[in-house]
Amino acid sequence: MNIRHTGVSEIKEIVQALEEEGYTNIFTWCDEAGSFYDWHTHPYQEVRWIYKGEIVMGTEEGEFVLKEGDRIDLQ
Repeated sequence: MNIRHTGVSEIKEIVQALEEEGYTNIFTWCDEAGSFYDWHTHPYQEVRWIYKGEIVMGTEEGEFVLKEGDRIDLQ
């Protein structure tokens, strides 16, 4: 897990940065306030880049509040 405070919150800039890193399956979504996903993992690298609002991410290392411009890379 790697958290970065990029300061970048414009979708076009985020997509460009991810494409330059080789990501091709890029999409955006929005959940209602208070949404909850039970603990789970994925068999692939996952990047979450917050472009609006904030999210609480639960990881094996604890909970982290990510805000606009923050990025978390998960394995």
